[in-house]
Amino acid sequence: MTVNAHLRELYPDANGWNLCKIIVLNDCTLTAVQLTERIQEHGLQIEGIRSGDEWPEAKLYLFTDVVKVKKAIGKGFEAAHVCKTEDAVTIVISSSALFNTDDDQQSVKPGAAFPFVKAMMTVNTSLRRLYPDSTEVFNIVLLNDDQTPSAEEKLRESIGTHDLEIQEIHSIGGDNPVPYLKALRAKLYLCMDTERAKEAITKGFAAAVMFKPRELILDLFSDAPLRVAFDGDAVVFCDESERAMHQQGLEAFLRHEQEKEDIPLEKGPLTCFLEALGMLQQKLHAEDCPIRTYLVTSRDATTSGARVMKTLKSWGLQFDETHFLAGAPKGPVLETICPHIFFDDQKRHIESAQEHGIIAAHVPYGIKNE
Repeated sequence: MTVNAHLRELYPDANGWNLCKIIVLNDCTLTAVQLTERIQEHGLQIEGIRSGDEWPEAKLYLFTDVVKVKKAIGKGFEAAHVCKTEDAVTIVISSSALFNTDDDQQSVKPGAAFPFVKAMMTVNTSLRRLYPDSTEVFNIVLLNDDQTPSAEEKLRESIGTHDLEIQEIHSIGGDNPVPYLKALRAKLYLCMDTERAKEAITKGFAAAVMFKPRELILDLFSDAPLRVAFDGDAVVFCDESERAMHQQGLEAFLRHEQEKEDIPLEKGPLTCFLEALGMLQQKLHAEDCPIRTYLVTSRDATTSGARVMKTLKSWGLQFDETHFLAGAPKGPVLETICPHIFFDDQKRHIESAQEHGIIAAHVPYGIKNE
């Protein structure tokens, strides 16, 4: 409408052909009269209101429903998905984490975050089936960190080839992506750069660096349910206990946890993402929920595990499965779970996961990363 005002100032005698015309498709529960009143309340100027099942000629269709976007494209129109990001669980992923870029190839191959993205899309399908008008879904945003001239074109082609639900791409020309995370309302940032992930965490965002297994076998990672595994200390929880272990040894750590068993741990860098998953799980109901969460920790189940369980209860959070390994290697358990992503703050656990064919994400936070 501001554009139209400028056009009228410049060309007062011009006909309507050079003005922006907006037509509203009424696909909500409001009557045409009610919708008109809402539009007038906000001072909007529109060309008209049409039924939600009409397809008037237009240069561009905008929908919050990706199904309608695909339908519009199928009818030969330009269309785009508009996500209400204040409601969505926005996952910001660097292009190098989603795809393995290769300048010699016309398209790009799936990278470490690819199975995670496919599984999130499956969850979105379930959410939209239950709540057609809801915008509380995963919103996947791609940050293009490849500066080659053909990079964005190859990304768009690969997104289409793999039928990925990604409408938003930001090519920032090598600039620091972290300042953009607030504007994007990121719940999680996945990249291939440790320093960027560290910076994001210091700014209050959940962030991790992606590591794929020695050989990424996509067929091993079924799209449903979405399986997300977390380490505990310095990931879901703060690194208070890990510091006690590192600085004073095992016996002092165990005493520390027994003395503070009833004092909840502070939240860690990935707590907000776990909370977001829990919110979606509640919407999807318990039976056959397409999201499963796992705690895979080196703590034992009794002496040091009690504080963990009491902390989670105080937060109103829970995991679908908890694995207290008492110092045993994590790789074999992770191989059984086969998560789409496993978060840990220690490189040795990341390497153990890789050796067992698991996609891991290093959280560069806490005393082990100083």
